[in-house]
Amino acid sequence: MNASNWIDEYLKNQGAYKIKFILEITSPFFKNALEWLIDNPINPPHDAQVIGLYNTHYAQNTKQSEHTQHQQTHLNDQLHSTQFQLKSYLNNNLKESIRSRDHISSSPQLIETHNHIINMAIELRNYSLIKNSVIKINSIALNNVDVSHDALLISTAIADLGQSNYAAVVESLTKLSPTSTHPLVTPSDISIYLTLCALTTQSRHDIKSAILNNEALRSKFEYAPHTKLLLEQYVSSNYKQLFVTLEENKWWYLLDPHLHHQYTAMVEVIYRRCIVQFFHSYNSITLDSLVEAFGDEQIFTHTLSLIKSAHLNLRYDAVGRVFHRPQLDKRHSLIDRAVTLSELNYKSTAQLLLRIKLSDANLVLGERPAGSHKVNLQRRNSDELDDVDRTEMDVETK
Repeated sequence: MNASNWIDEYLKNQGAYKIKFILEITSPFFKNALEWLIDNPINPPHDAQVIGLYNTHYAQNTKQSEHTQHQQTHLNDQLHSTQFQLKSYLNNNLKESIRSRDHISSSPQLIETHNHIINMAIELRNYSLIKNSVIKINSIALNNVDVSHDALLISTAIADLGQSNYAAVVESLTKLSPTSTHPLVTPSDISIYLTLCALTTQSRHDIKSAILNNEALRSKFEYAPHTKLLLEQYVSSNYKQLFVTLEENKWWYLLDPHLHHQYTAMVEVIYRRCIVQFFHSYNSITLDSLVEAFGDEQIFTHTLSLIKSAHLNLRYDAVGRVFHRPQLDKRHSLIDRAVTLSELNYKSTAQLLLRIKLSDANLVLGERPAGSHKVNLQRRNSDELDDVDRTEMDVETK
């Protein structure tokens, strides 16, 4: 019994010691320390060590926050200073441009200036600035022989490529002359841009007629022979070798400054177009033949996604592993034509009824109200009046 009382007294004293010890701590973590010390066994030296550790971390966090605040203040000062310098620089540039207007007032000087701007914009990949400068040059020099139209076409193609307008790239590059050059774009780059954009947007007939049979582009393909090979493989439906060639020259495309950020998306578009084009020649084909033609085991997944997105009108037989093109019923096409003609007749009849209602309400300009039509009497000359008077006199005499 005495031992039990002694233990209770000892625990009370130790509890009081812990409370006193924690109250003397000046730390933001004293609440956590209080909870920990109360719930854990009594060990004042260990408690003091834990509280000291808390204080150390608090001091480090305080120093870190002060350092962060100091760095933030320093960066804000640098930002304000840079903004002030930029405003001063812009103002000075504006003044210099006003002074130099007399020196670039003629058409050749303006053309030369915009050509330099185009070259700078190509290096900076500022594609909207390229197009604006090309438009200004075309508006200045309509009949100026000093303007290199091929260079402008190449610059326009670069801008369209950067803006993912692939069809416009093909349209511009197919207009080049055999001797076309550009200070920043090599002939091999031209053939690469033309080939990938054509594979992304053009049909086989257009590629063959406008690109492969284009005499002006023949010299460009000599700098990058694999580009012509890609077009020939696409036209001949050799899809397996087409994607092998693309993979072999992948790093050539990925290291291009204007092509690297969209090459992956272009290859995906080419892949889907090849699948759609492949099924145009068949009413039914097995999955094994499809895999053999593309050399890709994942072709089945891509084909199903095209069917679900309505890019392919096919049915798949999972038992026979065969894709079927559904046969069109002529009656359905006849009904569709009849519905189309009925809709056209309905629109024309509705317009006619609306015209009649507007006419009845006298709301149509150029039409007179009903009953207001007057007969225009033609004025007779003096000879006709004399003849009428003689006739009347003869009648009275009789």
